[in-house]
Amino acid sequence: MRNVKLLIQYDGTNFAGWQKQKNGLGVQEVIEAALSKICNHKVKVISAGRTDAGVHARGQVANFLTSNRKLSLLEMKRGVNSLLPPEIRVTSVSEVSKDFHARFDARFKIYRYFIYSGGVVSPFRSRYVWHFPWELDYQIMKKE
Repeated sequence: MRNVKLLIQYDGTNFAGWQKQKNGLGVQEVIEAALSKICNHKVKVISAGRTDAGVHARGQVANFLTSNRKLSLLEMKRGVNSLLPPEIRVTSVSEVSKDFHARFDARFKIYRYFIYSGGVVSPFRSRYVWHFPWELDYQIMKKE
């Protein structure tokens, strides 16, 4: 079995979070369906963490096991991206040791929150910022 590590980006606006959901579409199940198709067997993806509904990710790490030895890593990356919706992209594919586990081997996670303070938010930013239309007091925000 090959243990394959993925680096994933997604716009979570139209998803019910990372994890499979009964009442909504999770990013995980979309990726698993695409990988299962190209690997020719059912694939279970393990992630370093989960995101909630509507949350985006720039560097989600995940891994999965596959018995498929025919596909090169480049073919795997191209194949999975060709089957994914434009909101989800696998940016990196690498083979890792058998004992690598995305969740348990995660060393750190970075969360970024974007606040737009001002008048009107551009429609090109509206999905990625929290709009706070009042002036912010940065001195108070710097206090511990």
